[in-house]
Amino acid sequence: MIGDSDDDTVRMAVSVAEGTMVHPGHAARVEQLQRVRMLAALALTLRHGGVHVIVRDEAAVREEVEAAQLIYGRLPIDVGILLPGQSSTQRRLAHACDVTVGVLDAFALDATRDQQIAVLGDGVSRQVPAAVVSDPGSVMILGINRQFEQFDKLNSEVTSVGELRNAANFARTLQDGVHFVADGEGGSPRLTQMGREKTHDTFGVVQPSGGRAMLFERRVCEAVWARRVVKTQDYDVVDGLVVRLPSGTLSEGSGFACGLRQAIEVKEGVAITDIMYPLAVTSCLEYFRRYQVVGGTSTAELMFTAELEGLFGVRVWDRRTTEEREVEQRHARDMARYLAFNQELARWDGAAGDHRNAFQALRDDLRNPSERGRAVGRLIGADFDEDQQTRHVEALDVLDEAIGVYNAVAQYGRMSLYPDHRGQYEQTLTALQDSLWADLREEISRWGCNQR
Repeated sequence: MIGDSDDDTVRMAVSVAEGTMVHPGHAARVEQLQRVRMLAALALTLRHGGVHVIVRDEAAVREEVEAAQLIYGRLPIDVGILLPGQSSTQRRLAHACDVTVGVLDAFALDATRDQQIAVLGDGVSRQVPAAVVSDPGSVMILGINRQFEQFDKLNSEVTSVGELRNAANFARTLQDGVHFVADGEGGSPRLTQMGREKTHDTFGVVQPSGGRAMLFERRVCEAVWARRVVKTQDYDVVDGLVVRLPSGTLSEGSGFACGLRQAIEVKEGVAITDIMYPLAVTSCLEYFRRYQVVGGTSTAELMFTAELEGLFGVRVWDRRTTEEREVEQRHARDMARYLAFNQELARWDGAAGDHRNAFQALRDDLRNPSERGRAVGRLIGADFDEDQQTRHVEALDVLDEAIGVYNAVAQYGRMSLYPDHRGQYEQTLTALQDSLWADLREEISRWGCNQR
């Protein structure tokens, strides 16, 4: 099959392997583009020792794997399937293959899960430098504002039961349209400026833009939200546990995982469960920046050429005819508002992504025995001695608390300050990061490391 590839297919495959998205126009056949992707994947895995082929849905995964088996024939190339819901063993085996085919959710969630393991190298996935994308309009552009999150409880509880109850009592005094507004039917409430000022005055907030203040604002918003949702319609209580109903207004997003459930538990008078904080977060944009090479093919009606180049830094080889471009550009104009919104969100998320990467870099070093001493040295000017090497687990717990608080505040801050106060949002996140780093230095310094 490889020997039968025509020159045009080979040219497109070479471009994809060099990090280009190719839109060949409507004359290209589905089978030809599958061959382009698999030839590019072959070149990339031979060059780099692994490649991810990312497609739009599970049906496309199986189609791509069947094409790979035909195209590679008897070549010693292992092809793995990565799907949501697989066991850790199945995912580990899929990631170990030369070519791993899967949906974006599966790749991104594995990346966030692996950020939380205690020992570097114990995760199921491995970082490969290249990705081949089928239909980037669906995989990359339409999902650009998505975030992939891994939740866990913190060993040191950041929010007390008393704070949850105080927030619930305070929420009863707030007026709809005066102190808060709701985003759509049953949507997440946002405090107005008057609502924020009342919150700060009531609870004696000294730094209104500080991370702790914003974390408490989030609790108040969740308490307001809990009062607005309806039992047996949005949620139910089963054996003392609050359960989200699929037909209701509550999504599976971070709101329910990160505090809304507990606010409803306070409202219902049932036992309050542990709050799950987002300890590992990546966005679609952050995820694709992990790769050194991103290429692919598109037959989508909307190519989003400028957005792929501007947002992801990906080169585009647009081979469509003039007539095809004119027809598709008319449709693309209908998406202009959506794309502008996502470009603005990408700008908002830039600072948060940089901060998360800095936290994760320290976490990776603490998991690595050969880097722990140097990591602490860079942080506080001291080294772990041999007896203190085992304290890296405690250091990870302290760091996880900082990361969980940071992510919770970042999520709330974007929700409450978008779209008019980006500068304030970035200043708040930077101040919060500085404060959390200072807390880390102080905590680890107490351990009596060898001062330089």
